[in-house]
Amino acid sequence: MTILPQNFKNFEIGIGVIDAFDAIERTLYLVGSADFIPPNIASPVEGSPAIGLKVHAGLGTGMFSEELFAGGELFFGNKVSVIGEWDTKNVNGAIRYSPNDHIRIQAGFMKTNLFFGITGKFRM
Repeated sequence: MTILPQNFKNFEIGIGVIDAFDAIERTLYLVGSADFIPPNIASPVEGSPAIGLKVHAGLGTGMFSEELFAGGELFFGNKVSVIGEWDTKNVNGAIRYSPNDHIRIQAGFMKTNLFFGITGKFRM
């Protein structure tokens, strides 16, 4: 779940659970995200790409061992981004392609494993 405070234009707070049914290790988390450099996609400076930076930091139980985790996402326009994160134990990274506001396709590495994923967004 993401909470969008109305008085903060470029800041979000998210709360959630990973492995809700505790098949491996239930993890609750709280994370804050901020557009450190909001991308100027609507009207980029002529001759330069619309680049933005979003940073994240949070705390969680379970897989996060009640320690700080953090990450960042560097945007190149509104479709491609490069992601890096510290999950309290490992550095992970990915490249993400978002063809629209509801679908994200990503590939990267987590620990020593490669991964590929597709996620969808549902809003009420």
